[in-house]
Amino acid sequence: NKFIVSSDFEKNLICRQFGFDRDEVAVTGLSRFDKLPKCSSNKSRRILILPTWRDWLSSVDELQFKKSQYYNKINALITSNELHDILQDNQLKADICLHHKMHSHLKSLPQSELVTIHSMNDVDVQSLIVSSDLMITDYSSASFDMLYQRKPVLYFWFDSQRFFATRGGPLVCPHTGIPGPIFTTEDDLLSALRLYAKNNFAFDKKYSKISNKFFSYRDNNNGKRIVEVIEN
Repeated sequence: NKFIVSSDFEKNLICRQFGFDRDEVAVTGLSRFDKLPKCSSNKSRRILILPTWRDWLSSVDELQFKKSQYYNKINALITSNELHDILQDNQLKADICLHHKMHSHLKSLPQSELVTIHSMNDVDVQSLIVSSDLMITDYSSASFDMLYQRKPVLYFWFDSQRFFATRGGPLVCPHTGIPGPIFTTEDDLLSALRLYAKNNFAFDKKYSKISNKFFSYRDNNNGKRIVEVIEN
């Protein structure tokens, strides 16, 4: 009966893109945000890499999976000498959290002292989000959990044409509406990561301004407002 969103900006998107009436959409914030710190000043020296799943890979076998662009891009990023140099040079560690549908392929990916690979089956993803200074993702909505905390997000859109053709979207202009820089190559992504690490993961003012449009509240009372909507 109600579509829950986090801002008037998001409400307008939902009504315009999906045809909901305005009284069907409630601006409350998401209840999961209530457990997030509103702003973190202490740096953990950890980054989180959180790729989403690709539906077209759900039924492929191991051999086909390893031939996929998806696997090879993630594998190349995780095993990149440049990534390991960035981590080592800046005293950082990386957590890679993989979608539960990738669980059976988890053993295919290498780990190291600087890189820990997790499955969503086995870890509290929100705890990784809270303990990270920066997120690298492709299309995960969990990026907004980082943005709620005013932490930077780097977007790695190596297959955006196929992804959006399959799933629809994006709902905002990719050039002006995404609250973080978008990269299509590993080299550009890692160059940006090195710069963010050098600047102690400061949140770029340009992207901070964009992300603020997605949050009407950062008071951790979202669950309370949702209950009030239900009771009314």
